[in-house]
Amino acid sequence: MHVMCMLFQVLSEKSQKTSSNQSTKFHQIQQMFGNNRAGQANILDNEDYIKSSNSFADEHEELLVDSPKTEYQLQRAYSRQCEELKLLRKQLTNRDRRIRELEEQVSKLQQRKHIK
Repeated sequence: MHVMCMLFQVLSEKSQKTSSNQSTKFHQIQQMFGNNRAGQANILDNEDYIKSSNSFADEHEELLVDSPKTEYQLQRAYSRQCEELKLLRKQLTNRDRRIRELEEQVSKLQQRKHIK
């Protein structure tokens, strides 16, 4: 039972970190779109963020040398972030399902141990 509690605590901490990172990324993108002129400073500050946050394979071929300056480039960056967010949500759902499966296995093993 102690092992299961520790596992749950570790997974809960990871979930909180993931959620926090997703919220931060989404907020930064919203700021970039919400402040067209004032957002130019945010865009420049987020140049490294945009370069490093995209995880799709095709983006390795098309690195952003400069920060996005046109509306089209901003929309593409936003679209990529939305796709990444969808992927992360799917991964989170799969991870939660896997946690439930593992918890069930632990419970069954503990029941077997107590029966013997």
